[in-house]
Amino acid sequence: MATGDVNPSGVFSIELGGWEVETVQNVTLPTHSQPGEFTIIRGLDRSPLFTAWVDAGLQTKSLKRKRRTDRGSTHQEVITVLEYDSEYHEFVARHCFIHARASSRKPLEEDASNAEPATEVVTIAYEDYTVELPG
Repeated sequence: MATGDVNPSGVFSIELGGWEVETVQNVTLPTHSQPGEFTIIRGLDRSPLFTAWVDAGLQTKSLKRKRRTDRGSTHQEVITVLEYDSEYHEFVARHCFIHARASSRKPLEEDASNAEPATEVVTIAYEDYTVELPG
C-alpha cells in the first residue's frame, strides 16, 4: 500500500487516551515513520470526544507549534488508529501517531440541503508514527 492509500478492506476505530472513542468509515495510512499527514473519513455517528479533539486542534492551527510549551494539552498528543480485519473483525494493527493534531476538516461531499454533512474528512498532521502488530 503506497503512502496515503485508503485500505478498503479494514475496519478502523480511533483511540484517544487509551479509550476507543469512535469507529470511522476509512483511514489513509502512511507507510513510513516520518512526519506527515493522514486522513480519516467520519460518518454521522461522531463521537463528541473526538469532535472536541478535532476542534481543539483546528483552533490552534494558526498558532506556533505549541507542543514544546504545553505538553498537557489534549489536542496535540498521541492519536491511535486501531485496524481490524473487516471479515473476521480480528485485530490487525495499532497505528500510533505521535504529536498529532487535526489540521483540517471538510465535508466529503458538498450538499446544501443538509445542515450536517453525512461524511466528513479530517486531516491529521503528526510528527512521528509507529505500528504495533499483534503477536
